[in-house]
Amino acid sequence: MAKLVNKGIVKAAGMMKMDNRINYFKVDPAALETIMEAQKYVRKTSIDRKLKELIKIRVSQINTWNRLSIAMGNHAEV
Repeated sequence: MAKLVNKGIVKAAGMMKMDNRINYFKVDPAALETIMEAQKYVRKTSIDRKLKELIKIRVSQINTWNRLSIAMGNHAEV
């Protein structure tokens, strides 16, 4: 994460109001760095830009459904 901070990539994160959100930069910087590296890889792929955006939207929908399901107690026990 230090490499990213030194490059100014996460500079804006320090300016964000994070009162009611998880600050991933503080909780697990290594995990966030892994996610950012994956995003860089995806940008380099030959997948059409519009398809990439549709995939991001669908993943967001699935994640939202999972969070709601857990909050309502309807999640499966693993």
